[in-house]
Amino acid sequence: KELFNSLCAACHKPYSNSIGPALHGATDRHEMEWLYDWIQNSAALIASGDAEANAVYNEWNQTAMPAFPQLTESDIDNILAYVEQPKPEPVA
Repeated sequence: KELFNSLCAACHKPYSNSIGPALHGATDRHEMEWLYDWIQNSAALIASGDAEANAVYNEWNQTAMPAFPQLTESDIDNILAYVEQPKPEPVA
């Protein structure tokens, strides 16, 4: 939660689109290796000609995502585990 709030929350929400896409379901939409590459350096993945990266980039009006090379795969796993939690039910 701390990593998400400090690095991701400015552009992403878990359950709804913002500047970037909702992150809940990202692990269903993309392979983990691709997510590691995308999160650590999306610009390099786009520049490599990766079709999936270019599709996401174009879908989001070519909004650049900052690179997070400092994040380990374990850090990314923890962020994704946080956003993949089921959406809390509204309190009645």
